[in-house]
Amino acid sequence: MMPRTRAKHVVVAEDDSDIRLLLELHLRRLGWVVRVVANGRDVAPLVLSQRTDLLVLDWTLPDMSGAELLDAFREDPRTRDVPILMLTARAEEAAKKEGLGRGATAYMTKPFTLSELAETIQELI
Repeated sequence: MMPRTRAKHVVVAEDDSDIRLLLELHLRRLGWVVRVVANGRDVAPLVLSQRTDLLVLDWTLPDMSGAELLDAFREDPRTRDVPILMLTARAEEAAKKEGLGRGATAYMTKPFTLSELAETIQELI
């Protein structure tokens, strides 16, 4: 009998409903347990309520920036070690440096391919 692998849990914080749905469907197809939010205020309660193996975080959320959330997660001992993939339209080099400098584990720009996303996530876990 083969040992069961533990399902991976991901939280996706993305305000664009089409991208949010695409991420949710693709990550579920990859075997992840997916929880999604469309704004910043709902991210922390979701991440803290259940185990989170990965956070996919958009930089521009309607009520607060992903950068602010990133700072808060890196300062909190409960979330300090959760891998965070910044997934954003901000493609300039300065934004990438800022995101990684603030503690993002990886930085990916939109548009992206699903294979690129899967490869990046695989590297993070």
